[in-house]
Parts: sequence; structure tokens; C-alpha cells
Amino acid sequence: MGVKGLTTFLSKNPSSYNDIHLHNTTIVIDLCNFASHLYAKAAMSQYTGEYLDYAAECSLILLNFKLCKIEPIFIIDGSHEPDNEKFDELIRRRYNSMQELKEKQNLSCISDDSQMNMQMMPKLAMEVIVRQIQDFDHKCITLDYESDSETSALAAILGCPVVSGDSDFYCFNHSIVPSRGYCFIPLPLFNTDIHYLERCDCNCINPSYLSVKYYCHDRSPLRNLPLSFLPLLSSIIGNDTLSPRLPKAIFRKMDDLKSRPMSNPQTFSHRRLVATIEWLETNQNNPSHILEQLTREQDDMSRHEFIKLMNYSFRQYFIPTHLIAPYILPLLSIETQQKLQVRYTSLIPASDISINALQQFLTGAFPEFYNHFGITSSWPTGVVKLFRESGFNQTLLDALYTKNGVTFRSYYEDVLHSISSAAIALPFRKIFYAIFCFIEPNPSKLVGMNNENIVHETFLQGMKIFKGDLKIEYQKDYPIACSFLQLLENRFNFQSELLSNDEPWLNFAICLLVFHMASSDYKSSHIDLQRVSDITLCIIIATHINLIESEESRWKQLAFIAEKYSQFADSMDIKRPLDFVLNMISIELQALYQILKFIYALCGTLQCPSQKISVETGVNFFPSGRLFHFLYHKKMLPEIIFSRLIEHSKFERSLSLYNYAKIKTGQILARLQFSPASYSKITLIEGKN
Repeated sequence: MGVKGLTTFLSKNPSSYNDIHLHNTTIVIDLCNFASHLYAKAAMSQYTGEYLDYAAECSLILLNFKLCKIEPIFIIDGSHEPDNEKFDELIRRRYNSMQELKEKQNLSCISDDSQMNMQMMPKLAMEVIVRQIQDFDHKCITLDYESDSETSALAAILGCPVVSGDSDFYCFNHSIVPSRGYCFIPLPLFNTDIHYLERCDCNCINPSYLSVKYYCHDRSPLRNLPLSFLPLLSSIIGNDTLSPRLPKAIFRKMDDLKSRPMSNPQTFSHRRLVATIEWLETNQNNPSHILEQLTREQDDMSRHEFIKLMNYSFRQYFIPTHLIAPYILPLLSIETQQKLQVRYTSLIPASDISINALQQFLTGAFPEFYNHFGITSSWPTGVVKLFRESGFNQTLLDALYTKNGVTFRSYYEDVLHSISSAAIALPFRKIFYAIFCFIEPNPSKLVGMNNENIVHETFLQGMKIFKGDLKIEYQKDYPIACSFLQLLENRFNFQSELLSNDEPWLNFAICLLVFHMASSDYKSSHIDLQRVSDITLCIIIATHINLIESEESRWKQLAFIAEKYSQFADSMDIKRPLDFVLNMISIELQALYQILKFIYALCGTLQCPSQKISVETGVNFFPSGRLFHFLYHKKMLPEIIFSRLIEHSKFERSLSLYNYAKIKTGQILARLQFSPASYSKITLIEGKN
């Protein structure tokens, strides 16, 4: 977010920016900002993920970098600090996002999409752009925590531009760094169109460049402020750490500004910035007076806390040159390392950049780590792996998202659905928005779910906002959730790793489902905790079953699920429990889709006891035959599931595939060691001539 209103303020002064041609140079790019900006600029017009289109857009930009001989270094950072100083701000942002989400849902009946517009990227968009970056053999460095200062410092030490959309980059103090060649290029002014040169010093063929604009402090409205005062300006106006703290003197100046003739519209944000800048310019030789004015109306405790936050805020804007080389240097090319070492030796003793020092990585996740686990830590690793292997084919992972941030419309990718999407929307869609938009971290950030405090607090905040929809008491949810998961483990004596610690959002999703089904809305259906725990256990195992490496273990778990379902099949009016289990298990769908499908079927049964849950209910949500064939031939879809799906699907059936599925069905049933009674519940597929 950066400094409130600063980007808009400076953009109204064109003299703040100067032209620069990027050619045969290194640039450091804040990838989280860049990816979001690129997606918005591409103006995708179709619904859902649009991953192929986004991949093509990313590839085009990276190709332009290559043609211009630009070596980009991409930085992916987090959004919180290791000391949790920004914890309150993170919670506030998520709370506001959910409040906006709540308001948008109330507009779901309005046909005008513009009234429902939200800035929201597809969930796996970062996976797409990072894959493209790796295909072009560029460097992509991931850091655990917010690293704007490190990103800026790396560019300053390398003597190259830094590209970001964060207004904090206007305020970094580079006075202690030999920063010749360093400049800040705001993303809105980063034009990626190619222009051609007649000749260049590097004698390359058909030389080309990118024409962009960089921020020029000496020509901006901030030019009369010393660089050391920029962090103070940020702290007074308000940033990620501090809320606005305006002394009465600034308010008086703001009142005076109303009477001045000004060319730009005098918005509150504009007047606040102008007044603060003028006040700091007037008192720049008397810093003690500034501090006195800022703390005058606060008691001792508040004053102490404010000064502490001010000091913390200041530290964010000073370049930590002594922290750069040890963990970033090994990730760069040899040529760039040499350039960095030459500059770095002028700042610190040569002994500090020895090989031993370089191996003492302070933080960060390397590309090898990224390749193995993926940066979207809230998704099961199996989903991310499949997503990569499928070549960015559109998937069902974005079923709850629509075009260009217009949300809350049930458009599905490549899905046969005869059931009304409106029937799915209420009330369960709201539950999943609470989970995915609030409990889940920002999809472009390495942050959130590994921080227990953030998980706890955001869970409570999400339940508070959605209390009316979920009919539950949010204050008790978190401890009840933990107790309930423990109850499941004790009752059924299954391995705790089935409740994956890497996927806490899924555990919370399950708890939300349980609480909702056990609420007063369903008391007439006689849903008790024991039955709900049976159902929940099956969901947990079903959503993890495809992450099990061993085929034998996978089928063992499937048999266990079938056995558990058979215990309450009669009371749930499920005539073919194994069908219902098979209906839930598909590698393509994974956790979100499994639970969504199960909720819809279960909801229909609870509200209309005469309605039977059958495989047809879920097949309407499965993708078309093209994806069936892809999964099957890639050995990602067990034959028995394929045979059941093929029976009810509406695509052209293949005779050879049909016969093969028929044979394999019998073999798999034998492997599962079903009794004749259980076997009779399965209707084998009859081949067609």
C-alpha cells in the first residue's frame, strides 16, 4: 500500500518524472506488483482464470526484455515482518476486504457488472508468471518477509533501476549507497512497448529499447525536503506501520490551502500532503519541535508507543546494505555477482563477502525450493503440480471467480452443469469466499498461513463479518475448531497427517462446513455431531487421497472411506455409498471442488429427505470429456472413477476405452476386497457395439 495518496499527488506534477531509455541494462522488479499490474493492463475479457492468455502476455513482455538486452531480477516478497509490527495493519486490510466482499454479495442480483468490480487476480496467476520467468532463464528470488528496502538496496548497489507500484519506493534513503544509475520507475509509467535505435555502443543487431519514465526527486514537489525527511513525511501521512498523525499546525495549513487558487483539485488527500510538506520545510532545522508537535496531545504511554512506531517506520526506509549480499548474491549470474562485489567492497570490509559469509543465508526461499513446493502455499502441492504439468490449461480452481475482478457470479470453466448456478450460490458460496478471500493469504505473497497469530485473528474476523450467514458464534469458533479436529483423530484413530499442517485453510473449511450443518437451520434434519464427524472424516481423507504416492495406500484409504459411508448410508438414504465416494474423488478437482460438490448434494438431501444423492448430482460439476481423457491417459484418474464418470457424462464414448474401463473395474474391485454384497452395489458398464 505504501504512503497514502503520495503516488496520486506526484502524478499530478508531470515535472516529477523524466524520460529514460532501457537498453543493455539490469533492472530489479518487484514481481508481486508487476504481476498484478500486468494482469490488469492485459484487460482479460473472458471469464475465469485465463491462464493461457496471461501466460502469453507475460511471455511477450519477457521477450521484449530479451530483445532490449535487459536483464531483469524479479523479487517476490511477503507482506508482514518477522517481528509482527504490521500485524494490526494486515488484519485491518483483510477486514476491509471482507467487508467489501460482504457488500458486493448484496449486489448479486444486479446485472450491471461494473457495480461488482473488484481487483482480484486468479488464484494461480503467480505460478504462471514465475514459470514464464524461468522459461526465459531469468532470476526469480523469493523472500519470506516484506523486502521493499532490500529490493531497493539491491538496485542501488547494482546501480540500476528498480520497478514497483509501491509508493514506499519514493522515500528510500540512498545517501549511503554509491547509487549512480539507480532510479525508481513507477509501474504505471513502465511502458513495455519496444522502440528501435539506429545504433548503440554495444554493437548489437537491430538495437531496441523501452521508453519509460523515472522519478526525479530534484524536480518533484518534495525537492525542498532533505532525503532524510522523507521517512518522516511517510510516517505523518500514514503508511503500513502508522496511521496518519497530523498536528494541529498541519490542520491549520490545510484550512489555509482552501483559500489558495490551485490548478489541481483540492482533495483532502492533496491538501494534507501539501500542508505536511510545507510544515516540514518550515521546521526542517528544528526536528525537536516536529517531534514535540506530533506527541503533544498524547499521554506518556501513547507517546512512548508512538515514538517506538516512528523509529520502526524510519528503519524501513534506510537501505540495509549489510544484509544484501549474503543471501541474494548467490542467486545472481556470475557477471552480476562480480558487479555487485565491486560495489559492495566499497561499503563493507572484503572479509565480509567471503564464501563462508555468502553461505549464511539470512532468509528467503530459493528457486529450487519454489520449484518443489510452489509459492501458493495455501493450495495443496498436488494441485500446483498438476496445474504446472497441464501447461496452464484452465482449471476448476477458479470456479468462484469471474472476469477481471468481477466476482460472485457462478461461471465455470469447461463444465457441464444442468443444475442452476443460483442454487449453489446461497448460502454456501459465501462460506467459501470467507475462506479463500480472508483466511487464505494474498495469492501473490509468501505470507499468512504459517503465522499462527494471523490465522487465528483472521479466522475470528472472518467469522465476525459472516456471522449472519453462518449462524454461528464466531468468538468460540477457533477453539471449537481445534477441539473438533482432535475429536476426529481420537474417534477414528487415523493418522494426524491427514489433516495436513500445510493446508490449514482446508481444515478451517471443513470446520466451517461442520458448524454450518450443525447449526439451528438443520436441527430438524437430526444432524448430530457423530454423524457430522463421520462425514467430515470422509471429506478430509477424500481430499487428500490423491496426494498419496503409493497406489496401494491410496486404495486402502478409499476402502476405508467406503466402509465409513456404509455405516450411515441407510440413514442418509444413500443406496450406493461407494458411488458417492467415487463421485468426490478426482485429482483435477481436489479440495475446493470436492467440498463444494459434497455440500450441494448433502444440502439437497437434508432439505428434501426424499431426494437421493447419486453420482449424477456430482457429474454435472465435472469437466467435459476432453479433460477426462487427459487425466485418464496421464494416469491421474483411477479407472474405477473413470468408468463411473463415463457412464453418466455427455461426451462421445470410445468403444476401446469403454471395454478397457469395464475390465479394469472388476480388477480394482477385487483389489479392494469388497464383499459380494458391496460388489452388487456397483453397476458395471456395458460396452456398446
